[in-house]
Amino acid sequence: MRKNDYNTNPPYVICFSERPKATKNVKGRLPSWCRVPVPKAEEAVYYQFPGVDILSQKLNRLHFSANAVEIHTGVPFELPFQVNEDQLFFLYMLEGGMEFSTADGLYITKAQKKNFYLSHNGPGMFKARMGAGKHVAFVVAIKVSWAKRNFQEFANLNPLLQEMLNATQPYNIMPHCRIDRQVEQWLAEAISTPHTNTVVQDSTFRMFISLTLDHYDTLLAASQGMIAYKVKQYIDEHYTDHDLKYNKLASLHYITVRTLNNKFKAAYHITIHDYCTLQRMKMAKQLLEKEGMLFSDVYFKVGYNNESSFRYAYNKFWKKAT
Repeated sequence: MRKNDYNTNPPYVICFSERPKATKNVKGRLPSWCRVPVPKAEEAVYYQFPGVDILSQKLNRLHFSANAVEIHTGVPFELPFQVNEDQLFFLYMLEGGMEFSTADGLYITKAQKKNFYLSHNGPGMFKARMGAGKHVAFVVAIKVSWAKRNFQEFANLNPLLQEMLNATQPYNIMPHCRIDRQVEQWLAEAISTPHTNTVVQDSTFRMFISLTLDHYDTLLAASQGMIAYKVKQYIDEHYTDHDLKYNKLASLHYITVRTLNNKFKAAYHITIHDYCTLQRMKMAKQLLEKEGMLFSDVYFKVGYNNESSFRYAYNKFWKKAT
C-alpha cells in the first residue's frame, strides 16, 4: 500500500471559534439534505451550531486531499482555518458562495456559485465567510511536489506555478472560471467512483485532476483570463506607482479600459480599483503598525499624493475590513 501522509498531516485544519453544540460521525448515514455524497470518504462528520449545520466529507488520495463541505446557516457565519504548509488548492463552488480573507480580515477572493479556481496558500490562518443560506464547496489540496512534476505540460499554468511559489505573500489566486458540464461530469465521476481498490481510486482521482488542469489551462487562454492574471501581477509589482492608471494597464494589452475592467472583475470578483486599494492598504498597515512609521511618511510610499486623502481611505478601508 502506498503511503499518503495526508492521512496524518492534513493540508488544513478547521478552527471553530466556538465549540460545536454537537459533533457526529455520520459515515454511512449522511443527513437527508446532503447534496454531494462521497461514498468512499474516509471521514464524514456533522457539526451542529445554533442555527448552523456543517457536513464535512474527507477523501484522501495519493498526492491529493479532498473535502466536500456543506454548510446550511440561518445567519452569517465565519469559518477560520489553519493551513499547515505550502499547498495548491482547487476550489469548486457548487452552491452559494464564500469570501476568503486573512486572519486580520484582509480580503483575498470571493468564490461564487458554479465557479472554480486554483490557488496557492502558504502556512497561516485564514477565514471563510458566508451569508445565510446553503453553501456547498468541493476543495482539493494538491501537493506542491506533484504539481512541480506535472504542470510542465501546461503552457499557461506552468510559468504561473513558478511565480506563485516564488511570491513573497502567503497566498496567490488564479482567475476564476465557470464550472461547465465537462467539469461537472469529471467531478461526479471522481467523487462517486465505485472501485474499492485504492490504486484504482488514486488513478481515477489523478485523472480527474489532470483533465481539470488541462481544461483550466485551455479556459484561461480562451477566456483571456491570462490578461486578468497579468494585470493583477502588474498591479502587485507597481501599486505604489503614482501614475498607475486604467488606460495605462489597458494599453499594455491592447484592449479598452471597459474591456479590461470587465475581464478583471470576471476573473477575480473584485474591481481593479478595489484590488489596487487592497494592495496599498496592506502595505500601509505593515509600515504603520509593524515598522512604526507615521502617516506623513507612509502616504507617498504607497501611491498617494495627499496625506489627508490617504488617511480617509485607510480608515475607511480597515473599518470595513474588520
